[in-house]
Amino acid sequence: MDTHICQNPTNKVDHSHSSVNSDDIIDSLSDNSLQTTALSSAISDEGNKTGVDTYNMTDSFSNPFITKRLGFKLCHLNINRFYSKFDEVKDFILDESNKIDILGLTETFLHSKINVAYINISNFEIIRKDRCNKIGGGLIMYVKSNIIFKRRPDLEIGDIETIWIEITPKYRKSFLLCLVYRPLASNLNWYNIFESPLNIINSSNIPLYIMGDINIDFNVNVPKQWSEILTINNLHQLVDSPTRCTQNTETTIDHLYTNAPDTVIELNVPVYGLSDHYPVIFIIGNDKNVRRHCHLEIEYRNFKHFNE
Repeated sequence: MDTHICQNPTNKVDHSHSSVNSDDIIDSLSDNSLQTTALSSAISDEGNKTGVDTYNMTDSFSNPFITKRLGFKLCHLNINRFYSKFDEVKDFILDESNKIDILGLTETFLHSKINVAYINISNFEIIRKDRCNKIGGGLIMYVKSNIIFKRRPDLEIGDIETIWIEITPKYRKSFLLCLVYRPLASNLNWYNIFESPLNIINSSNIPLYIMGDINIDFNVNVPKQWSEILTINNLHQLVDSPTRCTQNTETTIDHLYTNAPDTVIELNVPVYGLSDHYPVIFIIGNDKNVRRHCHLEIEYRNFKHFNE
């Protein structure tokens, strides 16, 4: 892989930066040196087979997904340059009606000169991984501060872009969450590297959820090597509606994989124009409200005339 991910998980939030100079930030965007930080802040139609309620909303992010169901509510969005959209993301994650517990962003385009104080959101912890020698890519997780979790650097193998955490909820057993970005130009070795942590956790029998932009159109052509990895590891891909739409194309490249599909009780891909991708929002049910045989509801929308 030609993309190097710097490893520096010990940086902490610098709360001394109470004011932000926008000129400094703009100047810093020209720097190509990126690094990884793990920081505290005050971040298939397989669905048809698993009973997930799926909705494709035509509204904005203002209230994309109201539900009375209990559980963890997670969201992934390929943000395609995060810093200029920080205010919108902050408004979304702090909107009480959205009730987001964990937000994962891919293609953040951040680097080491963007101090964590500039992207701090109160009551959320930040886990951040930037590219260190190349523009583009980058990952951020915002995890609600009352959630018990730990970083799993032992699963972040090689130089591919992943963040792994282990979450310990109050009302269900622990589970693993992976945020991943696979660049379109990735070579075949990417699959081998990504499979390595799966081999480590296979014997643990722990629920696993993988969300991110894989840059594989799952409804058109899944590479054989990737398909075999999914089969061997009992991973189900649950997103079956387009997640990136242009005037002429519709592709399902933002995915949700899990080895426990019955625990995902709702799934939503709202049509939202913050970037050139739509978010994938899903709920992991509590042990008491997981439904094993429920009706799948899908609402489709024609994207042929959607303007970028």
